[in-house]
Amino acid sequence: MSSNCQFWMSNDAGAEAFQFPVLPEKITYTHDSDNDTVNVSGLGEVTILQDPSPLVLSWDCWLPSKPHQGSIEKPLAPQKYIDKIEKWRAAKKPVKFLITGTKINDYFSIESFTYHEEGGDPDTLYYTIKLKSYRVPVVRKLETAPTISIGMARSTGGAGGGPTSVQDGKVKTKGKRLKLYSEASKSSKVLAKMSNKSNLKIKSKSGSWYAVTYVKKNIDGFAQSKYVKVSK
Repeated sequence: MSSNCQFWMSNDAGAEAFQFPVLPEKITYTHDSDNDTVNVSGLGEVTILQDPSPLVLSWDCWLPSKPHQGSIEKPLAPQKYIDKIEKWRAAKKPVKFLITGTKINDYFSIESFTYHEEGGDPDTLYYTIKLKSYRVPVVRKLETAPTISIGMARSTGGAGGGPTSVQDGKVKTKGKRLKLYSEASKSSKVLAKMSNKSNLKIKSKSGSWYAVTYVKKNIDGFAQSKYVKVSK
């Protein structure tokens, strides 16, 4: 650890900050991975790489009761450091931690913090601290097309726009067969395969799907609207 380094900590709004008065003899950096290991038949053990886990910093040091060689010129009283760290930890918000001369300048959560006194110097406090890098959670909004059942289409006359009364239509697939599904999803059961120009009764539309009746076999189901031509 370079003697020119400085350890600084502030609360998340930066309203309060302090410099640790003494540098620790060593600091531990832990940057594990959360890789998964599975056994695959014929291959044996296979590792599935995952994103790296957060960086964890930890060290042991002490808070002097008065200035001395190796400490900053005007340290706070040891209990004041303790009070600030405990207050910021109790607030359940990340702190900003900086080590000058390094790339460490980021938000961290205070994972653990303990301290104690030792005989012979009751005013000096010894502490152990562990910090974990913090990232603001990002919530993604997943948009999915509504899935409606055949029964719903029958009872409501449709949802999501499109025809509100039964209309005639035909399959338009340039010779290929069009699948008729049990739900408005290609992962649902295939009820029939309809040839090009097959007659349909279109009952409703949901997103990119039509609720239809396959006239030839009198089967209700769902077909992708881009392959159906509505009769005018």
